Amino acid sequence: MNNKNLVSILAAFLILSPICACSEKDGLLKTNKNLIEKENQVFIKEIEKLEGRELLNQESNPSENIVVDSLQFLKDLNEKYPYDVKLFENSAFTERLKNLLGPERFTFLIETWAVEMPIEYDNELFIAQACQKNNCDTTNFIILYDTSKMIMHVGIRENDEAKIYSEEGDAPQLLKDWANNN
Repeated sequence: MNNKNLVSILAAFLILSPICACSEKDGLLKTNKNLIEKENQVFIKEIEKLEGRELLNQESNPSENIVVDSLQFLKDLNEKYPYDVKLFENSAFTERLKNLLGPERFTFLIETWAVEMPIEYDNELFIAQACQKNNCDTTNFIILYDTSKMIMHVGIRENDEAKIYSEEGDAPQLLKDWANNN
């Protein structure tokens, strides 16, 4: 083989090698992208299940679908402290609370919630209470969740003035009594 042919073959090899490598990289990138997209879809479904947004009876008429209550875990928290069970780290719980109170009152509750009482769960009613450190008499909170009706109620007392927030309907008597210092 003469040098001219060898140089031509070597030049062709040097030119085609990166092109082949690029097409292999493109194929790998596309495969990786497809895998990542599939993983993301699986993660989204898992998150929806964890947040309680999964619907039962998917094959039925949409108006007949039943939403799973994502706050049923509250039933298992009797006699535990909100801090110990990381109550305010549960996204389903905090989203409901934030939607009910609005951003300002929600932030006030979270930042001021300090001295806690053990959680109570009795007769389908979850109860969490706390107060502001060194100011329990005049600034305190109560969160009620009726697990049978799936309705949240909150009481915020700030500087001795109580305000009740309810997702729907009238507040339970327990919350009214709390607001009246009974």
